[in-house]
Amino acid sequence: MVLRKFVNILLLAALSINIFYFWRSGLPQPSHFIMVFAILFYLLFNSFLVFESYWIWGVSFVYYTIIVNLIVFAKHTDISTLLASFYYLFNFIVFIFIINFSRKMGKSFFKVLFWIYLVQIMMMTFLSLFSVGRYFSTNRYMGFFNDPNQMGNWVLWACIIVIVTGKVVYKKWWLQGIIALVLTTITIIFTASRSATVGLITLWFTFVFIGIVNYFHNSKKKLKLSIKQLLFLTLVICILTITLLSSFINSKENAFFDAIIMQAKYTVNRFNEKGLDDTFAGRGYDRICKYPEYLLFGAGEGAHYRFAEKSLFLGEIHSSWAGVLFYYGIIGSLLFYIFLFKIARKISWFSLLLLSPISYGFATYNIRNWNFWIGLALLYVCSQILMKEEAV
Repeated sequence: MVLRKFVNILLLAALSINIFYFWRSGLPQPSHFIMVFAILFYLLFNSFLVFESYWIWGVSFVYYTIIVNLIVFAKHTDISTLLASFYYLFNFIVFIFIINFSRKMGKSFFKVLFWIYLVQIMMMTFLSLFSVGRYFSTNRYMGFFNDPNQMGNWVLWACIIVIVTGKVVYKKWWLQGIIALVLTTITIIFTASRSATVGLITLWFTFVFIGIVNYFHNSKKKLKLSIKQLLFLTLVICILTITLLSSFINSKENAFFDAIIMQAKYTVNRFNEKGLDDTFAGRGYDRICKYPEYLLFGAGEGAHYRFAEKSLFLGEIHSSWAGVLFYYGIIGSLLFYIFLFKIARKISWFSLLLLSPISYGFATYNIRNWNFWIGLALLYVCSQILMKEEAV
């Protein structure tokens, strides 16, 4: 019991300081080291681990990345190639650990988790309003992260975690969901991340859609009356939104609202940029067409100088889905997509919330970041808890 509490403290501590990056991206951060200790202490005194049969697809993907990257490393000796597979291996271990440990904890664990993430989102929102933290150039806030997109990815997952843990703990999720979404919207506006903005819009649509479906599902009134009520509520919300936005735009007295509106305009204008970074070639997507010989088995990560002959951009491909296809080919992609599909089938309507990080991933590579796997694990556990409660 004492050990379980100690592991619990370590896990929550790791997630609490996950927003602080002390060294450059690609290097382990303090939160990662704390998570390692949590896993080691858990494994020392727990010989039994629950392992779902379909997770073998995820394991196969991890091992396939190791094989591909070892071959690439043997030829090009780029250390980042080896590290890439290490990240996937570590993240999958974290995924399994969080599922196994959180299953043994009561709802008090998810309650603490809910408040940790909600307080973090609130803190990052207020810090962005007061310009406390790091900036990429002069207009893109990134808090204590190393990149605005990195922060955008985290806040999207933080919002999703607040929604699902709030549903488990408090049964209802509208209030905490709206609060988290509003704060997340403000924070993402200050990051001016286009990837995160696309993910945010998707999350809003998903949240509203789930809410409407739940409203009809739980309503004991006639459908005709429910539609009238829904239309009336939608009309009121639209009028209030337009009124508030008009007052904010025309207000010259509130510096916070002015800052939000100015930053929102800057974020929207970023979608009209036409530099090299805004083209398919400038984001590395063209490698799929220019190097088709890698499409079956994959090119592996790192050693990007290999593509200098035909490609303009020699950095990481700015897309999870284009990236996994090019780096690990059709074989690796199928392994990963089957794993995701199997997870989605197990988490019921929670799977709709995955559309947000998936849409984010079209323009930024996010599946190597451990927040993707932490969020995936918590979505899985929370959905399983709710399904068991509904079955009783």
